[in-house]
Amino acid sequence: MREIFVLLLVLVFFNGLFGQNAQKKKGKVYKLNYVVEIPATIGLFTLNYYGFQQLKKKTPLDNIQVTSLEKRNVWSFDRIALNQTSSQRHNAQNISDWGQNIAIFAPILLAIDKDIRHDWFDVALLYLETQAINSNLYT
Repeated sequence: MREIFVLLLVLVFFNGLFGQNAQKKKGKVYKLNYVVEIPATIGLFTLNYYGFQQLKKKTPLDNIQVTSLEKRNVWSFDRIALNQTSSQRHNAQNISDWGQNIAIFAPILLAIDKDIRHDWFDVALLYLETQAINSNLYT
């Protein structure tokens, strides 16, 4: 079994190693249909707005509710939260929020590359559409 796993790992590595074409192509990389993409993105963000409005109506769990949960009724991945103090949960939430904000704004660094900067509108539109889809999955 171990040999199969190592073989699969090697195949995946070498497949990705030669997966990119070294020649630069002239012209646009993405061919977007703006008639579909722009209204779809606006519609997704509209749905996203209403989804977040529903989430705001939801009452958050307080410390008493969290500590009163039975461990066997909580998914094993989340059980560690039952052993945390209130300050530990607050610190974890702050770290998570910082990580999320950095991840949301990190694609701005793509503007460093001249080729991507040339297609900035297409890249930004695809990024916004992806963020809207992910946010809708959350809400």
